[in-house]
Amino acid sequence: MANHVTTHVSIARGTSAAHKAMSELNSRHVALKDTDDMADWSDGYIPAFALWEDTLAMYNAEDYVGVGGAIGAKWCYVYDYDDEDSISFESAWHTPSELLQRICEEISKADPDVIISYTSEDEFPNWVSSGVYADGELYDEETIDREDFPALGIKLWWDEETEGKEEPDDFEPTWEELYELMDENVQSMIDALEKKT
Repeated sequence: MANHVTTHVSIARGTSAAHKAMSELNSRHVALKDTDDMADWSDGYIPAFALWEDTLAMYNAEDYVGVGGAIGAKWCYVYDYDDEDSISFESAWHTPSELLQRICEEISKADPDVIISYTSEDEFPNWVSSGVYADGELYDEETIDREDFPALGIKLWWDEETEGKEEPDDFEPTWEELYELMDENVQSMIDALEKKT
């Protein structure tokens, strides 16, 4: 099992209030980059727990079990962001589901009808996952394991034993198709959700 997991969280459908709430969330980690706390944190990345006062207080009290439970991962850092639209994290072992729930609840207070989507993958990847949050909670999600990739037309590696020959010079991993599949899964979930309402 790979250690690093990248999770991208974005507003799939939302009003200007939802985008403003995402911008507020992003402004917190941007502001932290200029503080003395940066010296205590790894490689210049802002830890997810620092985005909220209660989880930061747990960390400062050395309640690392509490921090992990509140975020949903052993460690989790802000990886990237797009001001009003998205935020991405890198975490240990799996999708930081408690963190996603917290973000959903915060943005849902600003826009109760917001739809938030996520995609997540470990570094190998052994799996990829995508999901949709609505009405303040997880609506649906799907995880695709590495073993299922071939049946879906996804080929990221050349296995000489399975193929019975050496990797050809023109072999191209189908990363783009994998990401399109994840996006299609998210869109299918959104379509199903919108049909319900």
